[in-house]
Amino acid sequence: MIAGPLLASLLLCTSRPDRPPVYHSLLAVAGFALAIVWIYVIANEVVSLLKVRCIFHSAGTDLYFDSCSSSTASFSVCPTPSSG
Repeated sequence: MIAGPLLASLLLCTSRPDRPPVYHSLLAVAGFALAIVWIYVIANEVVSLLKVRCIFHSAGTDLYFDSCSSSTASFSVCPTPSSG
């Protein structure tokens, strides 16, 4: 909570409006890496939700994302638990 405003004030004090700061490329790479992390986390959450939906599904069939497909996303029929 304190690091964000401190870094923002440091950036404001050390940069000039007529040219980018010397660490501009470092900030761009850090922003790109952070975006990749956010996409990875959100994708894992979506896949986890879809897996839970398939595991706890009690009706006959349901569509779910097949995370084992190699190159393209495919939909499969959720297997019904055997009553044997």
